[in-house]
Amino acid sequence: MAPSFLGGFLAGRFTPEAAQRIGMTLVAAAGIGLTVASSAGILGGIGMGLATSGSMNILLPQALPRERAGLFVVIYAISYTGSAVPSLVAGQASRVLSLPAITAGYAVLAGLVWLATPVGARNPAGRDKF
Repeated sequence: MAPSFLGGFLAGRFTPEAAQRIGMTLVAAAGIGLTVASSAGILGGIGMGLATSGSMNILLPQALPRERAGLFVVIYAISYTGSAVPSLVAGQASRVLSLPAITAGYAVLAGLVWLATPVGARNPAGRDKF
């Protein structure tokens, strides 16, 4: 409701025709933004699946069959903790920060992990795939 109030306040600074054009341009841009954001969520999910499967494909062949169950437990414990801790922090931060600020924080965190990945994900000798 507050953004609509602000839009109504700003409308007085434009001709009615200009207010309509600008207003509907912003509504359309928001719709496009929401579509892009939901698509980005799908891409993020695909990326997480790729990264997790890649990690498992590196770790599992090195484990003995009797060690694999424990390895899966550790992988999933780390994965869920890695999701839970930022969610807990975001929940607490939502008391003082806006959703866009928290989203930007997630983006920074993802960017830092992305930058660290080439260091931690080196190809072993004999594996030249992308």
